[in-house]
Amino acid sequence: MRSIPFEILIGLLLVYILLSLAGYINISVSGAREKRRWKIFRAVYAVYSLLLAIFFILLFVYPGNTREAGTYTVYFIFNVLLMADILSKIVLAVCSLPYWGMRIFHIQIRGFLYAGFILASGVVLSVFFGAFIGRNQLRVAETEVSFRELPPSFDGLKIVQLSDIHLGSLYSPRLLKRTVKEVNKLSPDLILFTGDLVNNFSYETRGWESVFTELKAPLGLYAVPGNHDYGDYHQWENSDLKAANFNAITEAYTLFGFRLLRNESVNLVKGADTLSLVGVENWGHPPFPQYADLKKALLEVPTQRFKILMTHDPAHWENADVEKVKFELTLSGHTHGLQWGIKPAGIEFSLMSLMNKHWGGLYEKKGCYLYVNRGIGTIGLIFRLDMPSEITLITLRKK
Repeated sequence: MRSIPFEILIGLLLVYILLSLAGYINISVSGAREKRRWKIFRAVYAVYSLLLAIFFILLFVYPGNTREAGTYTVYFIFNVLLMADILSKIVLAVCSLPYWGMRIFHIQIRGFLYAGFILASGVVLSVFFGAFIGRNQLRVAETEVSFRELPPSFDGLKIVQLSDIHLGSLYSPRLLKRTVKEVNKLSPDLILFTGDLVNNFSYETRGWESVFTELKAPLGLYAVPGNHDYGDYHQWENSDLKAANFNAITEAYTLFGFRLLRNESVNLVKGADTLSLVGVENWGHPPFPQYADLKKALLEVPTQRFKILMTHDPAHWENADVEKVKFELTLSGHTHGLQWGIKPAGIEFSLMSLMNKHWGGLYEKKGCYLYVNRGIGTIGLIFRLDMPSEITLITLRKK
């Protein structure tokens, strides 16, 4: 967890104060006819808003306090409360605009304010649903992809992709145990994990070996590191501690049964045919670190061989180096689908699409495919709303 620069902190606090003040005024106006009852409500609202602002300062200006507690619980629970609070206040502010606009003409219609309270309550309930129920929902997304170049022996190959488990955010083993059970039901030939095993620290991996080692696939289990696996989001006392943390995380991958690919490739053999699985370290647009080295990873891969690329951040798929080399299939994660989506007319949409063109699902470009897994765990918010944890089953077919 990183502290927030002073200038940004002041800006955020000012916005929060303005939203809180707007809410306070709306409450006062709405309860003008019942002053005694609403006076208590106003007092509770003011104290509650003040406490949230104080906790925001403590947790984000002094993130080490949360780290020293040895748990992310306080941090994540506060984030959920803050999200529910800010979104509800924004709704209140927006819904009050027609009321204040009509006041210019000496017309008072309090219905706009009451509608704001109803909608704000719905927002709060949605956030808490996502935090307590939505983040534990799990789905299997199945897709088939066909290639002319696919070696005949690999026709029908079943690949299960997992991504972004974020062990530090899992407060019970139930979701991961269900995930392992569902994966094994699919009887995959190959299991690929596209990074972010942890949030930051190696201690998050303790006690999970018995769960991960239940995963089975005849062609093996492979993984690449994600941006959070490097510990780059913590201010380490020295480089040795950071290196020791990363080494312990890579050892955990091995302990859990995965072969971690760090700018390297392996040959997968089936029958008389071979395909190459290429795995690179994290690559992303700044501020995300760029450790990927495709040239190194491809040193022993014949140019014409069918290739599957594992790279944590889907932004890498658009990178010029990737376009020069034909990877028939690329697997990524990282986005989580923003852990929040809607389905207007059955079409899945996430605000992540405003930040990342390739945020979830299958994409095609010049006969090459990218699949972006929406992740198992959560980060920042222990919350998922209409964006459940995902197991991806990809079946390869020969045209």
